[in-house]
Amino acid sequence: MKSTFQRNINIGVHDGLSKNEEKLVKLLNFICLIWYFVTILFIVTDYFIVENYLGVVVGYVLQVLLFILVQFLQYKRMYFAARILFVTCSHLLVFVFCNAIIPGVFVDLFYILTPLFGLMFFENRIIHYSLLFIAIISFVLPNYLWQNYDVTLFEDPTTIPIFFISIFLLVTYFRNLNMKNEKRLQEQKNIALNDKELIENQQKELLDLHNFQNQFFINIAHEIRTPLTIIKGNINRLKSEDESIVETLKSQSDKIQRIVKDVMDLTKMDTNEFSLNNEDVSFSSFVKTVFNSFYSTFQSKEIDYQLFDTSKKNAIVDGDKIYLESAISNILTNAAKYTENKEQVFLIIEQSTDNIVLKIKDTGIGVQESEKEKIFNRFYQSDNSINRSGGSGIGLAFSKEIIYKHGGSLVLESKVGEGSTFIITLPIKSIVPKTEKIAESNVQIDQVIKASNPVSKDQKTVLLVEDNKEMREYISSVLSGYNIVEAEDGLEGIENLLKHDIDYIITDYMMPKMNGYDFIKKIKEENYTVPVLMLTARTDNKTKLEVLRLGIDDYISKPFEEEELLLRVKNGLNNYKSQQEYIQSENIQVEETRQDTITNAFIKKLKEFIEDNCANEKFGILDLCDEFAVSQSTLYRKVKSLTGLNTKEFITEVKLKKALEIFNQDETLSLKEIGYKVGFLNYTHFGQLFEQRFGKQLSSNT
Repeated sequence: MKSTFQRNINIGVHDGLSKNEEKLVKLLNFICLIWYFVTILFIVTDYFIVENYLGVVVGYVLQVLLFILVQFLQYKRMYFAARILFVTCSHLLVFVFCNAIIPGVFVDLFYILTPLFGLMFFENRIIHYSLLFIAIISFVLPNYLWQNYDVTLFEDPTTIPIFFISIFLLVTYFRNLNMKNEKRLQEQKNIALNDKELIENQQKELLDLHNFQNQFFINIAHEIRTPLTIIKGNINRLKSEDESIVETLKSQSDKIQRIVKDVMDLTKMDTNEFSLNNEDVSFSSFVKTVFNSFYSTFQSKEIDYQLFDTSKKNAIVDGDKIYLESAISNILTNAAKYTENKEQVFLIIEQSTDNIVLKIKDTGIGVQESEKEKIFNRFYQSDNSINRSGGSGIGLAFSKEIIYKHGGSLVLESKVGEGSTFIITLPIKSIVPKTEKIAESNVQIDQVIKASNPVSKDQKTVLLVEDNKEMREYISSVLSGYNIVEAEDGLEGIENLLKHDIDYIITDYMMPKMNGYDFIKKIKEENYTVPVLMLTARTDNKTKLEVLRLGIDDYISKPFEEEELLLRVKNGLNNYKSQQEYIQSENIQVEETRQDTITNAFIKKLKEFIEDNCANEKFGILDLCDEFAVSQSTLYRKVKSLTGLNTKEFITEVKLKKALEIFNQDETLSLKEIGYKVGFLNYTHFGQLFEQRFGKQLSSNT
């Protein structure tokens, strides 16, 4: 019943209608339905009180047919015609009833509906007043002609007009008031919608800011932890008095200091604390000095790196050499970061009447049009694989601020896939004759070729996947007893896996192009079973769980101890060797073993069960056999083939890794407390095992 009524109300409604038009269509349908109901009611009641009952029924049937026609016109979307027909029919039906069918019973009063319907369905005031006039005439004139009522009712000719006009004006007032209220409500609704949109935009901006801040702090942690690892690792080696080590420490210390200084200087720029120590700077000579300082950086990537000076005279600028050098260095650092090996980076000096211009042009990855201005915002970084591997997002913001403080400008021209050109424009203070000539392209620097030592047959080969050059050099020096194959990112790591027989893999987590997570995922899909150790500056549990679920053998958080790294690699290689020897001796199918290693299903369940029960000091091999419904020999065979460890060694390994996880979460816990949590009653023995496995001593304080 309800659905039938709703369908009748919605006759003629479609998606293209405005809300007001839709309301009028539904209103007219509703009036027609009410009129049908009233008609039925009158047909029933009039049977007992009306003499000309047949004429009344004919009139009612006629009006029903006319209103059905009105709804048909609505259905055909002829809305104006439907409304005209409705108002006309309702008026004519009143005229017929009060003058022909049942005269003298004040049906004439229903004439007032004619102007009221006009107010409902039409906006034109001429129509409103015309219908009012017609209603009054229709009431008064027939009575003078046919005298349906006592003539005394019309002795005062103003009675009926005043009655009709009063009702009409009263309804008009409330109609206008309602329209004003609706308009005000619509305006408030629009304001609310605009506020909602504004709030949603602000929420999006806050979310973007939150994401930028998260990435910023992650990158800052990565940027700082890497040099810290190198510094910490080289401290114990200073006894050798090797000047290269001292130089490495100085370089990494300077890097940390530069990051902190840039952040502090950016903060000072918003206050009165920041000031420049300006002096006369010969721009061409100054740029040449900065250019030379980056030559080895670009040479190591085999990038075509050249300086072109097209200025005719020596331009002097009023500037702070330290800050100008830092501003240009940040741009060159970016050029090195975003430009592939064997591409091009050019510096071009141009001169106009009042300004000196330095263009730093690269053929790197480029910047999207929508991000050209954003990249100069503090902490903003384009969303690409290179930025996700590190960076602070303050370099370009700092450079632009510095150039602006010198009265100049820094703009970017760039196309994705074609490269970028940063244009620095500074005002010229004065012009002096040139005293030197900069070569148009080449500053010759001898290349140093490292001779590689022959690899012993027994020497294990470690694939080191790390984007930071200094970190690769440091880890290679720590693992001097191994043959090291280096890769800058996951893609290059995969290429090296195809070229070399790799025994062990060490990979960073945050890298450009392909990060450590995707790299490990890829090699697992390709059935590589060599042990994997992940290095990461990210210490959050989410990251740890992500990489552990991939089935890696181990991970180390930066900074780490040299001994810890050596022990992890040694243990991983020994376990892998034991695994391979057992597989060969037992003639286990390699394909089956690899598949088990990839899916990790069985080993994963074993680990989870051991971790859930490791606090029980009585937990042992029989508990595993009961849980997985296998014999001790079958369990031994499976665990040995998949991990290289026997069942007892595997249980101990899981317990020790659980202990390491507990220690990383709370380093204040004592040896006894951690041992209790993983089911070791002999705390001294547990401490020895932990130190042998991870190269770390646990505090014995309680």
